[in-house]
Amino acid sequence: MRNTLLQAAVLLGLSTGVITSYGQDVSAIQHSDIFVTRTKSDKVFKQYHVSGLAWGFLPHPLNERTINRWRKNVKRVQAKGIHFQARIEFDARWENMIDYDPKGFRDNVMHTLDGDLLIVPWFKGRKHRGHPAYWFCSNAPGFREYLKYQADFVISGNPDFIMLDAQTSAALALKWYGACFCDHCLGGFNIYLDRCYTAGELESMGVWPVKHFNYVEYLKSNGYNDNTFINKSREAADTIPLLDIYKKYHIQSIGDLTTELGAYIDKQAGRHIPLSTSSPPHQPFRSVVVPEISHYTLEMGQDAMERQVPVRTILNYKIAEAVQKKLIVTALPKQDWKLILDENRPGLVRTWIAQTYANGANFMVPVNQWASGHKRYKGNPADFTDMYDFIHNHAFL
Repeated sequence: MRNTLLQAAVLLGLSTGVITSYGQDVSAIQHSDIFVTRTKSDKVFKQYHVSGLAWGFLPHPLNERTINRWRKNVKRVQAKGIHFQARIEFDARWENMIDYDPKGFRDNVMHTLDGDLLIVPWFKGRKHRGHPAYWFCSNAPGFREYLKYQADFVISGNPDFIMLDAQTSAALALKWYGACFCDHCLGGFNIYLDRCYTAGELESMGVWPVKHFNYVEYLKSNGYNDNTFINKSREAADTIPLLDIYKKYHIQSIGDLTTELGAYIDKQAGRHIPLSTSSPPHQPFRSVVVPEISHYTLEMGQDAMERQVPVRTILNYKIAEAVQKKLIVTALPKQDWKLILDENRPGLVRTWIAQTYANGANFMVPVNQWASGHKRYKGNPADFTDMYDFIHNHAFL
């Protein structure tokens, strides 16, 4: 009787046709696959019939000694018939960027409108070599080289898939945190304007001659600073001059970078390695619907505070289905797992699992999930193994 919800959900998915083919890149990812976030014990692998590891973090510090241990772990996991998805980091493991370029890393940090260096909000308070957790710009040449440096290490481990974590980077910072206005972004914006608009159009926008245009100076001459820009930019309508175009530039830039990284990885590996991103498909500013992204691997809000079956999640499932990309999810830390931990609501988590699989996606095993700070939701196997037994034993569905 305990599986009635899951059975009904899966059958509903079949009857409405939401379980479909997701494209050739993810042919190795099955709807019945069961993922954990990171490396677990053999006991956990067996308990939950694990077939995929979603978060294969690179080590810190990143060097030959630590990467050799990491490579051995990749082989250990794969030897058990489990897919290993490695990670290339855009904000996490920020310490490795400081180690990679200890003299020049500041040249790659995102800037606010007032010129301040941006710190990753969710890593605030952390230090490495006396430096805070800077948020590096995805348009900075030095940081792009660092991404390829990570890729070289990742490829050496021969993973099954690679995840670009927080790949949105500068586009996300622009939308919510009043950055990035570094020199790299400003120079790239001018190239974008020159390529996309005629001289007459640029003159009518007040940005001609474009080679002398500086968007920061332009905004400041219109009375904007960090506070006024952030407050205004978070409004539904774009009322800040040229901001809609600046956003398009950042979105295009992230898409181009994703394409570049995909090509680099395949060339270095000598084979095609499917890529995923942690950016949700329902937010267009993230530029995630590009050919190089074959699937999504992300923390996705489950609206735990409402204490009922979530509704807004379905939009992500439907978009992923529409663009034929697989979706592998877990809940958000503070917004979801903390409430589950504090109030002990395994039944709510069971509804998330059932709903996710019913909508053609995969929900990661609720084991050792980050809740906030140093708190983690460990998950009681007695609450969830029967569901994953059902998924594994009824893979034909």
